Amino acid sequence: MDAIMDSTELAYKFPETAQEQNEAVQGFEALSSHGAIKGCVACLDGYLLQIKVPAKSETSNVKAYFSGHYQTYGINVQAACDHKCRFVYAALAAPGGANDIAAYRKVYFSEMVQNLPIRKFVIGDNAYMYTETLLTPFSGKEKKDPEKDAFNFYLSQLRIRIEQTFGLMSNKWRILHQPLQKSLKNVAKTFMCITRLHNFCINEGCGNIVNIDENLENELSYIPSDITEAA
Repeated sequence: MDAIMDSTELAYKFPETAQEQNEAVQGFEALSSHGAIKGCVACLDGYLLQIKVPAKSETSNVKAYFSGHYQTYGINVQAACDHKCRFVYAALAAPGGANDIAAYRKVYFSEMVQNLPIRKFVIGDNAYMYTETLLTPFSGKEKKDPEKDAFNFYLSQLRIRIEQTFGLMSNKWRILHQPLQKSLKNVAKTFMCITRLHNFCINEGCGNIVNIDENLENELSYIPSDITEAA
């Protein structure tokens, strides 16, 4: 695991230069019907990484790791992917009882998104706050408006890529189908290695990327992060 973590070739590659961002935009635009969404460089979501009950010697607040919504202990992971379902960022952001917006604000990725140039943005779900560089769907009464409903449809076409990414990862590494039986200090390294190997498999052509119009039931057998509870 140390060798994987130290490898620069396996490190996440969030598009930072103008050329990298333009390539990312073109990749997502090709997935968008009629090229409706232009400017997306990545998709963001949370993932609840299941863990065993932490020992009191590992944390002063064991309860913080319990997700009441999913009735399991875990860690809120904030991650983003590209159009090929490769992770461009991932971080164990907060205990599992935290919601996505609280966890997102704790990671450096929030600054990276905020510093994106004009007309470049990341797509997330309603768990996040809408900004010029982080687009989220309309909700409540607003989504009943035909134009806003259409916007939600096109946005969802791209946002589903991060859900596919989590699903593909968890189906390949079945260790994620049950709580990790590791100490808290080793949980992060284990997950980060898995995400890097996930990217490697896709780059080497051994990761099946599901068509966005196909049934994703089998590919989405993961537990999304808890977005309904306060941090």
